[in-house]
Amino acid sequence: MEPRVTPRAKWIATSRSLGLGPLLAAWSALIAVPAVWAQETPPLSIAVERGLAEALGVGVGDTLQVGPSPDSLRRTVVVAAVY
Repeated sequence: MEPRVTPRAKWIATSRSLGLGPLLAAWSALIAVPAVWAQETPPLSIAVERGLAEALGVGVGDTLQVGPSPDSLRRTVVVAAVY
């Protein structure tokens, strides 16, 4: 009696004999890239001094854009506490 060969086993044997391993690995990596690009880093949580919060008119839960100068506000932060 001959051993039973499943279609999956035939496909694996064929892909190995044709050297498709690196091609399949590259293809699977390309599929995963958009998923990585789609992930956004969550905004940082910050605590703001009470006087500054009143002067800016912000409170807990507000989202702010911060940066080293007014023309480069690239970082998004969320006010998590007012002290």
